[in-house]
Amino acid sequence: MVERLITPSKITAWLECSHFLSLRNRADAGTLRVEPRPLGSLADLLIEKGAQHERNCLQELEDDGRSVYQVPGRNPDETFLRWVERIGNPMQDGHDVIYQMPLVHEGIRGIADFLIRKEGVEGYCSYEPVDAKLTRIEGKPDTSCNSASTPTPSRP
Repeated sequence: MVERLITPSKITAWLECSHFLSLRNRADAGTLRVEPRPLGSLADLLIEKGAQHERNCLQELEDDGRSVYQVPGRNPDETFLRWVERIGNPMQDGHDVIYQMPLVHEGIRGIADFLIRKEGVEGYCSYEPVDAKLTRIEGKPDTSCNSASTPTPSRP
């Protein structure tokens, strides 16, 4: 059975094109063939720059003396839900930082780049998700799939 969990990437793609989830579900079920397209050199560069930025963030947290738990990666034959089950709840161990934590809640899944421990009152604590993405503007829906869309000016 194919997992039907929503991801942030699927939500973004759906905001760009309202047919995306229907097409993705057909591809996942094997009734629609999707030819993978290789990424161009600019996309490869952006991916590498983003990965380097994330590694730099991790190094900075470690250099600050924080205890960092790096979540073991997902096995090739493992579903996302099985991965989450295998990882369990490392927050119970009191780490200052949890890196690459997979999460599932009410049918939505994602991977937090970092969960940062925040001390609360009377010995309680919580974890705040922190994304390591590089961006100059806040996220917003893209209407590029709509024929009547108008460009949105970006911030300087």
